[in-house]
Amino acid sequence: VALSIPNLRQTSTHRLPCFLLLFCPCYQCLQVTGFFVLESFVQRVTDDLVGPAEGALLWAGAVRPLRGTLELALDQLGSAPLMLMVKDFVLLACVALERARYQVSLVTEVLLSSQGRYHDLLASQLQKQLAAAVDADVLTELEIRTEVQHNKLVAEYGLPWQLEGAANARKVQLNPRGVPPLPYSAPFTASVPEMMRLVRRFVSDSLAYLRGVYSDAELLPAVLHQRDRMLSKVVVEVLSAKAHSIGSSEEMLRECMKVAANVWALRTAMDALDDWTIDQVRPEAASAAAAAAAAQATTPGAAFQPESSSSTQAPQ
Repeated sequence: VALSIPNLRQTSTHRLPCFLLLFCPCYQCLQVTGFFVLESFVQRVTDDLVGPAEGALLWAGAVRPLRGTLELALDQLGSAPLMLMVKDFVLLACVALERARYQVSLVTEVLLSSQGRYHDLLASQLQKQLAAAVDADVLTELEIRTEVQHNKLVAEYGLPWQLEGAANARKVQLNPRGVPPLPYSAPFTASVPEMMRLVRRFVSDSLAYLRGVYSDAELLPAVLHQRDRMLSKVVVEVLSAKAHSIGSSEEMLRECMKVAANVWALRTAMDALDDWTIDQVRPEAASAAAAAAAAQATTPGAAFQPESSSSTQAPQ
């Protein structure tokens, strides 16, 4: 089925089926891209058949209804993955059009203006998942018995393995792999690693939409902004709801203290989350740093550098 742009816009007062909302903008992008890529080729191989002015008028007449189709689809799609599919297809078409020397800023502006709706859909889904994880947590101690558990639930997310400043805090020496003596009881409950996993997935989904919409220099601030916006709203609301659901008995008071410990553990993990976010946005920098560290670690005597020769020379 091939729907024209005017026909699609006439149905904007009704909710279209998802498959039409997904198909129509992609189909129109395909039509427009194919036409103007061929048009660019014709302009290059022929003389005065289609002049630059006529080509510019054709493009100006096509880009406006295409923009309207995209705005309608992205405004009505109720799924973040579907919005991401449309965005990826549109950017692919924009790359082809830019290579044919057409200005696509009016098209990419639609993707930029739709990022708020995309992240709202992501945040709504995340809030349900976080609430389910927190509600299922019975607030019992999380026992870490193996090194695999430690790496998967604690070290992976930069979570603390003991409560800092506590009277029973142990002063122990970590093994060469940075693992404390096992077994031990983590200062947080089972929902905290799950929350960190879900937060990371939000960041990955956010980056998937913003990459290509923002320049390389603008990408990291944009991702951090959306992440921090989500943390300050979604995560805080979920934890506040959990704390307010606890009563005032002695047992419930202990549960409230465990919720407070969970909040502290999440706050402690924010530095590691920052580093992980930067690595996701700039993987080439992270790979270069890892390669340099590995090369230094494998260099014989790298850990024992001799003193500068200037300190051992006899005075002149």
